[in-house]
Amino acid sequence: MTSTRSAPPTSICFAPPLAQRFDADFADWRLIAFNVGPDGALFGLWVPRIDDRNDRHDASRTRTAGGARRYRVVSQRECVRALDLVVDDAPMELHDAQPLGEDVLLVGGRCRRFANGNAEANGRIYGADGAFRRAIVLGDGIGAVQTARDGRIWTGYFDEGVIGNLGWTSPLGASGLVGWDDDGAIRYRYSPPAGTDAILDCYAINVADDAVWCYYYTDFPLVRIEHGRETGVWRPEVRGAHGFAVGAGYALFGGGYGDYDRIRLIALKDDGRCETLADFALEDERGRRLPGHHCVGRGQSLYFRNDEAIHRFDIGTALRLVRERRGH
Repeated sequence: MTSTRSAPPTSICFAPPLAQRFDADFADWRLIAFNVGPDGALFGLWVPRIDDRNDRHDASRTRTAGGARRYRVVSQRECVRALDLVVDDAPMELHDAQPLGEDVLLVGGRCRRFANGNAEANGRIYGADGAFRRAIVLGDGIGAVQTARDGRIWTGYFDEGVIGNLGWTSPLGASGLVGWDDDGAIRYRYSPPAGTDAILDCYAINVADDAVWCYYYTDFPLVRIEHGRETGVWRPEVRGAHGFAVGAGYALFGGGYGDYDRIRLIALKDDGRCETLADFALEDERGRRLPGHHCVGRGQSLYFRNDEAIHRFDIGTALRLVRERRGH
């Protein structure tokens, strides 16, 4: 269904509270990615900091003598550090981190398939002590990954992972969204509901407790998946967002084409219609605009990164601000 507006959206400026600051004892490390676990714990992925006097893109500076890459994974929840491990033996570039039971899943977005049919195992699983457990093949072109409480791994793919590159003629990510068990077996492949396009580039996913959601190019529908079935489709008035929060009949989208710093609150109607309720400009404690394109959605919360600081903005807060502004 199309988006509708019963009234012009309310415009609100707001400074959401700081959820976490990843800057203590990290002088020698640089944050390259952050994500959120199913329980709301924040995960940061770090590489050794490169001297600013040298080429910041010189990947060899992050490698050990044997050519393996070094990473540090830190998980914190409510300012309490739950995990801090260093991986010295990663054989490939890694781009994201998620919990997997008592272990940690590190994911590389790229994955080559060789002429003999073998492929790089770009899902690497480590214990909390940093010991390598096992590796699984998750396919090339991973742009988003989140794990669920039940251990299911969900991966969204950008165009090269859908169409095929790096030796993949039948890419594992051809459907655009795949659900895996923790041993690397595929348990779900996305099938577009009637009236929607297939996924060419999965811009964002949100693995909530009660459903999995995806949002993708070309026509940017918001699709709900429950128990392995696509059960709802909405067409928000946002194109090109890279993160969203969703729940209780609402969604928060972090930016979009043409205005990456605008956060939009949308009501999701039961009949598939969308109503834009408010636009938010979010700032940090120093008055700097929070970049809407540097955000991750998990459940009803959006998390924004500004340097090593992570701010959290949730649907409940957005609704309260709208009611206050409208005098309700």
